This record gives sequence, C-alpha cells and structure tokens, in this order.
Amino acid sequence: MTGFPVLEGFVLGWKTLCDTGDGEVFFRGMMPSIYGPEFIQKNREMLDLKPPKFSQILADRIPDAEYITLPGCGHVAIFEKPKKLESAISGFVLKHC
Repeated sequence: MTGFPVLEGFVLGWKTLCDTGDGEVFFRGMMPSIYGPEFIQKNREMLDLKPPKFSQILADRIPDAEYITLPGCGHVAIFEKPKKLESAISGFVLKHC
C-alpha cells in the first residue's frame, strides 16, 4: 500500500485490465451498440501505458470504427505530430460527413 488510495485504485484497475489479455472485458458486449463512425487513434510509442490490443479491440467491435496509429508519437499527438493528426482527422471527417 502506498497511502494514496486513488493511485492504488488506478494501479489495481490497470493491472486488472492488462491481465485480461484476450479474455472478456465487461464492456465488450456493448461495443456493437455504439453507432456512428468512430475514430480511434493510438500513439505508437505509448505501448507501455495502453497496449495497442485494446485500441484494436475497440476498432474491431465497434461498427464503422477506424483505427490508426501515429509512428514516432509519444503521449500527446496534438503537440508531437500535429500535421499527421490533423490530416488523419480531416480525412476521417471528409469521409464520413
């Protein structure tokens, strides 16, 4: 115990999520009911905080979802790769609007 309940809760929740591996996560059954095109973006260099498999699960199970990764991008894509992110979002919007 660290003495920081919020941090401990976050770490426990994150560990539980990561430990699920390819098993079911409680909200997966709801994904097909999400409607409208969805844009899911993952910064490739942030593999340690949110494994890409979770973003891919979202994209695979949400109808009309599109998933992209931004190579060479860490935590904040809008600052690190603003033109690439802008291009990806603009393309998505033009395709679906």
